[in-house]
Amino acid sequence: RRRCWEDARDRSRSRSRSRERKKKKDEKSAVPPDCVRFFVKNCGKATEQQLESHFNYYGFVKEITLLYDKKTGKSRGLGFIMLRTQGGFKVKKPSAAEMRKWVLSEQHVVGGLTLDVSEADAKRPEEEEERRREERVEERRLARIEREQRQGKDGGGEE
Repeated sequence: RRRCWEDARDRSRSRSRSRERKKKKDEKSAVPPDCVRFFVKNCGKATEQQLESHFNYYGFVKEITLLYDKKTGKSRGLGFIMLRTQGGFKVKKPSAAEMRKWVLSEQHVVGGLTLDVSEADAKRPEEEEERRREERVEERRLARIEREQRQGKDGGGEE
C-alpha cells in the first residue's frame, strides 16, 4: 500500500508527542529544591511502610523507591528515599543542607537491619545519556564488524 504524505506526517507527529511526554517525565523526576534524595543499602526485607515510618522522623517522605530483581521479584536490598524538609531538627524547620547532614550523621536501624544511607547522585542530564547510548551503539557496531571479519577468514579457509 502506498503511503500518502498525511500518513507519514501523522506518524511523525505521534513520535514527537511521545518525546514530549518523556521530557515531561524527566522534568518530574528532578529533585525539588526543598528535598534531598538518599540512596539506601542493606534494606533487604524492609518494607516501604517500615522505611517510611522510620524516615518520617527526619522529614516528610515524598517518595520511596525500592529496587527489585526483575526475574525473581525479590528485593535487591537497595532503594531511594526522597525527603522534604519539615519541622523537627533542633525545634525548627531544617534547610535541605541541615537535613542532609542530620540524616547522614545518624545510624538507621529498621526491622533489625542496619541501613547504609548515603546521598544519592544527581541524575545524569539527557545529553550525557544520549552520548553514552551512542558510544554503546558504536561499540556494538565495531564488535559486529570484527566478528564478521573473523567469520570471513574462518569461512575462507574451509573451502
